[in-house]
Amino acid sequence: MSLPTYSGVSYILWGRSSCPQKSKLIYNGQIAGKHHSSFGGGTNYLCLPNNPEYDRKASDGLHTALRATHYRTFNAKSNVHRATCAACETDKRVNHIMIPAKTSCPTSEWTLEYKGFIMSMAEYNTGGVDDFLDNYHATSYICVDSNPESLTSKPYDHNYGSLLYTTHVACSGTSGLHNCPPYKPTTALSCVVCSK
Repeated sequence: MSLPTYSGVSYILWGRSSCPQKSKLIYNGQIAGKHHSSFGGGTNYLCLPNNPEYDRKASDGLHTALRATHYRTFNAKSNVHRATCAACETDKRVNHIMIPAKTSCPTSEWTLEYKGFIMSMAEYNTGGVDDFLDNYHATSYICVDSNPESLTSKPYDHNYGSLLYTTHVACSGTSGLHNCPPYKPTTALSCVVCSK
């Protein structure tokens, strides 16, 4: 089977408002998700465009709510930033993959779109020794750019909305990964997005 004369693949670049040089911007916006303490709503994050359009038939009845997503920069409790995103398209490629726990693409046939860190929502524990706990509310694991941008220049110092934290692996106990090392329980898990 031959490929069409024009081919391309799209992906979300989490944490940046522009695409890498080799890709085209489809749209940019902000990362949104459910409130960190909510049981309702979706389990995935959305890249909401900056210029929404509404259908005239839209209802204002019962609904779930999307909240702004904030990411905490590494080990800085008071440094919370509103998260941005971009939808990108690459030419002449038909496949893309996000690979956790990697900083490079599998072979030279693959093109590195961006690298970053696996992030997801976490419960915040204000009363115990541990600062962060696993979330009781499932969310997606996404690959956030290693140099994330903020929608605003002023950091937020609260825990409102949806929150993104780096992800570590668990190595101890019966549910821990069986290959520690090379996995390290105290190191943020990296990721890459590759296309070919």
